[in-house]
Amino acid sequence: MDTIWLVSYLLLWLIVILLTLATVLLARQVSLLYRRLGPAPARMENEGPDVGTMPDPVAALTLDGLRVDAGGRRDKPQLLVFVSTNCLTCDALTPAIRTIWKKERDNVEILTVCMTPDESFARTFIKRNKLYEVPCIATGELGRQYRIQNPPYGVLLNRDGLVITKGVVNNLDHIESLLSAVETGHASVQSYFQTFSTDQVVAAD
Repeated sequence: MDTIWLVSYLLLWLIVILLTLATVLLARQVSLLYRRLGPAPARMENEGPDVGTMPDPVAALTLDGLRVDAGGRRDKPQLLVFVSTNCLTCDALTPAIRTIWKKERDNVEILTVCMTPDESFARTFIKRNKLYEVPCIATGELGRQYRIQNPPYGVLLNRDGLVITKGVVNNLDHIESLLSAVETGHASVQSYFQTFSTDQVVAAD
């Protein structure tokens, strides 16, 4: 009987070890797949301003009373992040907005656009999510001008105020994929990799 229990005990440990190895191998494969595919890009949809257009600049006051311009010529690109004050996904996105602002503020102007004309709702949103550092404006008009229907949504303008990319932004990877347009010159990650693959084919020929 003792021998049976010992064999069962050893078999159980063998199963545990095999399962652990399988988990490690699976995690490694997932990591390799992530590196190969790159970060999940923002979904570029029909809504929002057309890429290549230049929306009219809009002057506004931030919740702190500072004058800002959404659009127009400037010293560096501008990222407009449209949010709704009663949107759970927008709440979940705020840590990513803070991270991007701290990391990229020297290279890109970042402006949070609360799609409501009621500043009290916008202030509640900012306070609830501790988004104090990032400049924020409260306006319903800008969302209509930019044809934003499903926030959170990001629009990236170049120094001339030209729309170079846009898309739904649900997480940090989505926002970073928009900012990559500044470095790559492509409106989307998909466009960059398609061009890269085409160049490789041409070079091979």
